[in-house]
Amino acid sequence: MKRIKLSAIAKENLTEDIGNENKLTKEDIQRLHASLKEFSKYGSSIYRENDIRSTIQEFSEIAEMVSKHMVSEQDEWFDKLTLNRHAKQLKDSCGALGKAAKESFNAQHRLEAVFEDASEIIKRYYDVG
Repeated sequence: MKRIKLSAIAKENLTEDIGNENKLTKEDIQRLHASLKEFSKYGSSIYRENDIRSTIQEFSEIAEMVSKHMVSEQDEWFDKLTLNRHAKQLKDSCGALGKAAKESFNAQHRLEAVFEDASEIIKRYYDVG
């Protein structure tokens, strides 16, 4: 039985794939060049200008002040119970918001890293705007 090397198969498949790819039309090339000129807009979309953590921190401080103010302004026992419950719900919501913001922050960093890797490859071959 004849032995076939894996590297030979891989090389054969690679050359077939490259040869079979469709070439870009003139319109596609023009669109590519136009997109590369505007490449910096993708970076501004990926990199958030506002830090979500500071926004969440400010929101949490506001929610805490609202909770304290709501509870301190009501004197009737029934309303006080309802307001205490709503204050607790607001605190819980702020905790969930902070947790979601942390997850979003971590995902944002992964997104930025992947974008940078892909951008570096594109920049090796093209001048981008």
